[in-house]
Amino acid sequence: MTDVLANLEGLMDELPGAVDRRRLGDRLNQALTTLRDADLQVGRLAALFILADETEFGRTQEQQFLLSEVKREAWEVGGALETAETDNELRDAVWDYEKEFLKAVNALDRASRSWWSAFTASRFQPLVGFGDLLAKIDGVADLGQRLADCGRRAQAQGAGGSSVDFLASVREFITELDALQAERVAAIGAGEVGDFLNALAERRATLNMVTPDVYDWLTKNQALERFKVAPS
Repeated sequence: MTDVLANLEGLMDELPGAVDRRRLGDRLNQALTTLRDADLQVGRLAALFILADETEFGRTQEQQFLLSEVKREAWEVGGALETAETDNELRDAVWDYEKEFLKAVNALDRASRSWWSAFTASRFQPLVGFGDLLAKIDGVADLGQRLADCGRRAQAQGAGGSSVDFLASVREFITELDALQAERVAAIGAGEVGDFLNALAERRATLNMVTPDVYDWLTKNQALERFKVAPS
């Protein structure tokens, strides 16, 4: 009887630890279920950071906040999951992953896709009018058509699909734009007219660049009506 009581007392001493281990085991199983798409979310977040860099996202305070918030959440949740040793710590870390980290990622995702419209209006929309202008000039007509086409397709590009797929589409347009702009600089060349057209394409043209030669060229190509004058 004494041995039985001694064994029972030993089991009673070990019981709290066994219960904690059982709870932690159950919590681990739940955590694995919740975190089954964690790799996908990490890839998604990486794509959003690259997308922000490619599209100059982060100009406004709101955009800067979204970027800093998702970085903070990623850092805190990652650290909490890595160091969790008890049922409660793991529970809290998983809760933060679901309710805070994913919330921050989703907010950044939505804002990045909305920003694409503003970015294309700034970088691609000017290509349309400029390309249409060049399309009427011998020697650069084909380039003008391709510039205008690039501008139109970029503006028509939707912001759907996964973050990774959306990033791939954005990169394709930016690569195409950079190549066309380099071709445009080489094709138009120097001289007052060339300097004006290159500055026009880069949105830095001013009235003092409209020299008599440039004005004559614009008149000859019936391009004067294509311009509006407004203070900067």
